[in-house]
Amino acid sequence: MTTKTCAIALTLMLALTLGAVADERVGDPYTLNVCPVTGGELGSMGDPIVIVQDGREIKFCCAGCKPKFEADPAKYIAQIDEQVIAQQLAAYPLDTCLVSGQKLDSKGGQIDLVVNNRHVALCCAGCKAKVKPTRLAPSPNSIKPLSRNKPQPTPSKNALSLEKPSATNQLMWL
Repeated sequence: MTTKTCAIALTLMLALTLGAVADERVGDPYTLNVCPVTGGELGSMGDPIVIVQDGREIKFCCAGCKPKFEADPAKYIAQIDEQVIAQQLAAYPLDTCLVSGQKLDSKGGQIDLVVNNRHVALCCAGCKAKVKPTRLAPSPNSIKPLSRNKPQPTPSKNALSLEKPSATNQLMWL
């Protein structure tokens, strides 16, 4: 894997691994320089207003935009996702799915989504269903040790193991 590929995979893994509570950001900061409500440039009306919505950082140009966002967050999240994908798509370094390791266009076309303010490309809807953008910290009772008697599968070069995690990332997929 290249350094850039490793960095993206590590960022995604960290974003999915870290515990989140309602007021803590998970993943990358807000990467856009515009307000999702007005489309105005952030900082044009003073310091941006920052909130965390489901572990995801979002910035507004002014305090008046926050209640408008809160009235219909799904509408604005969809718009933010479109802009994030457009912003990051050209620089996306992988041609394989982070979940399955298959070519992105192997199952009828690449699926683009945003996970914690980061563009991620997958090969199919089945892989999309396996991605959980925000993970809560696992309870101690949910941690199960791996069996030392069973051989662990070897994931493909770019794939993240979702079914049988290795000892170093077993908390990530609980």
